[in-house]
Amino acid sequence: MSALEIPEVRLEEGGGVTFRYLAFEISCREGIRPVLRAVNYRSYEPSQENSIMRMLESELSSPQETPYRIMGGGSLTLNNYEQTITIYGANPVFGAEPQREKTAAMLERSLPGYKTTWFGPDVKPATEKAPRKAAEKKQEGTEAA
Repeated sequence: MSALEIPEVRLEEGGGVTFRYLAFEISCREGIRPVLRAVNYRSYEPSQENSIMRMLESELSSPQETPYRIMGGGSLTLNNYEQTITIYGANPVFGAEPQREKTAAMLERSLPGYKTTWFGPDVKPATEKAPRKAAEKKQEGTEAA
């Protein structure tokens, strides 16, 4: 297929809930086309980037003649019951894509009815609990006795 004929978003089939994804820009005669490809997360597979690139290349009619650029990626969870998608983290090899809101928009166009939320790889929880030192715990234990 030509770059214009392939779907904007493709998630690997197989009932996955958590996915690793990469965002690409494909160069074609008509300009630059953003696409997203994702595979089911496999904790036992250290590098899923090659699987994701093969997924994209298998769809292109001439992958060697169709240049593409990897913009970055991360992880996403798909909740079919609540119809929500959460995008988070950064790809360990390529980092996070620069404009995560564009990734969210692509997913919402491809999965109508789903609400997408996202946060960047450097976001920390709103309330952080400071770790208590062992000495403080020990002191509390002796005061109570």
